[in-house]
Amino acid sequence: MVKEVLVNFGMLFCDIMSMAIFIQILMSWFVAPGHRVYVVLDSVTRPVMSIAKKITPRTGMLDFSPIVAFIGLEIVKGIWIFMIGQIVL
Repeated sequence: MVKEVLVNFGMLFCDIMSMAIFIQILMSWFVAPGHRVYVVLDSVTRPVMSIAKKITPRTGMLDFSPIVAFIGLEIVKGIWIFMIGQIVL
């Protein structure tokens, strides 16, 4: 029971972060960066995106850091599921 809750929490967290990054990408194309929703999404995704931006090389106009963030969140999700699965309760 506890394992299932922990696994679901980790998966939900990673999925919400991925969705927030995706929505932020879409909003960056259509909405000004000062928009309230954009500012909230930026503050929520900043921890993940700052790590991804440090890892990703500069490529001029193209920003590949969201792709790195998506891949990183999937890796974290897999590690989380594996680690929780190893716990003996």
